[in-house]
Amino acid sequence: MEHAVELWNNMPPNCDGLTSLELFTGTKSFLHDVLQRACVWGCPVYMLDPKLQDGKKLPKWTKKSCLGMYLGASSTHSSTVGQILNLKMGYVSPK
Repeated sequence: MEHAVELWNNMPPNCDGLTSLELFTGTKSFLHDVLQRACVWGCPVYMLDPKLQDGKKLPKWTKKSCLGMYLGASSTHSSTVGQILNLKMGYVSPK
């Protein structure tokens, strides 16, 4: 739901070209970074193994990533950080 609200607030309607956020604040925003970084909700993503993120090495033939599902941008982190559902474990984490 948060992903849909963020897109709705930052997408200009056809009539006047202003977003809902611009109408509310009364200022014109020239940065539409939210729309440029937007991903499709529910699209598959690959998460790097945490051991590799820490700089450690894995054996040669082990998996280096696992499959997840994109659930929108994180509300507590930077707008470039997404909420990812780990399909194997069933938990959501910012990545």
